[in-house]
Amino acid sequence: MPWTLPWAAQEAGGEAAFSLPDVADEDLQDWLAAWPDEPLDLFEGVTPREAVQRHDAGAAVEMLVRYLEHDAAHRGTDLDWFGQRMELRLKKQ
Repeated sequence: MPWTLPWAAQEAGGEAAFSLPDVADEDLQDWLAAWPDEPLDLFEGVTPREAVQRHDAGAAVEMLVRYLEHDAAHRGTDLDWFGQRMELRLKKQ
């Protein structure tokens, strides 16, 4: 099942369509650890982990990780993106 993600990912108002949640920086690593198993509307209720493992959607999940990584960089927050990609078994792009 292929999913199409908005490359520009802009909603009305100029905010990214997918970004880190509005939580304290010290809570983001815990959120990131749980995120792969949270169903996403973008994937019609499938989790990012399931999207990669069962639906060959590694490229779409990689794009979401890049959106999150970009958002973290703007916040000045250092998160384990290498570990996230390894956890999701994303292929090197």
